[in-house]
Amino acid sequence: MTPEEEERFASLVAKGQAAFDEHSYGPALDALDEAYDLKQTPAINQLLTRVLLADGQYKTAQLFADEFIDSYLATAETAQLYVTVALHNQQFLTAREFIMWLPETQRADLMAQVVTAEMTARQTQQATITTIARHFYHLSDGDAISQRERLIAADKLPLDEYLVGARFVLLDPFLTAISRVSVLDRLRRLRVTQSVDMVWLDGGGTLTVVPAQLESIENMVQYQAIVTELQSYERTVGPAMIHGLAEQVRLMLMIAYPVLERVAIETKSWVAGLIAESLGNPMPEEAVEQREWRAKLQAEMLALMA
Repeated sequence: MTPEEEERFASLVAKGQAAFDEHSYGPALDALDEAYDLKQTPAINQLLTRVLLADGQYKTAQLFADEFIDSYLATAETAQLYVTVALHNQQFLTAREFIMWLPETQRADLMAQVVTAEMTARQTQQATITTIARHFYHLSDGDAISQRERLIAADKLPLDEYLVGARFVLLDPFLTAISRVSVLDRLRRLRVTQSVDMVWLDGGGTLTVVPAQLESIENMVQYQAIVTELQSYERTVGPAMIHGLAEQVRLMLMIAYPVLERVAIETKSWVAGLIAESLGNPMPEEAVEQREWRAKLQAEMLALMA
């Protein structure tokens, strides 16, 4: 920013803080919004979140807080602010996931607040919770758009109700694989220590996994190896194509999560085959099973985009 903009920014922040201190939330938001347009910083984001929370604009406060969510881990005060905002929006799972990022010594009090908020919701909004839960349990009844909407709505379920629904979802053979994986990955991020059964892509039985013991796809050895091998083709096909293929690979392997080794048996030939298919080149030598799996993953991916 120019010196004039810096001066304007500092003046707006001071004006917003003063108005907030006087409980004049409208003027505070006007000043801080203008300051935020000039420069977005964690400190201004947190101040805006505080003002929006005080003004009862809970959904907007959540949107702002999520923009700089990592900054709310910095202190006990900011962690409390984030959890308070999430609970005002009945984002119980979001609050729990955030708390699990904190040091273990900071979790107990905040988690107790979530449990209390869940109990209150059951007492005051049981009909709403029941409806959301029913739609979640029967996720495959709707089309792809409806499924996404129901998955988003399920974020407002208390953990126990979400777990019950998740067990139905993970065993539903009529769901898209990515919908099942999305739920499994949510359980992983929530660090659920109970084992769950899941219908996998091959439809030939169920996997039993403990979500808390799973790694994110980005941390899986097979995924990292494929991305590294893909990047080795950058000089040959160009960075733009590699970027596009990397996005495609992530979605394809998410569909196969959490057992990537079944679909990508040998890294070099898997990537070479993908490159050849993308360029319309002759196919390299590759295990038939691996090629068939990649074709299945591509078909699943294209179906999601239809």
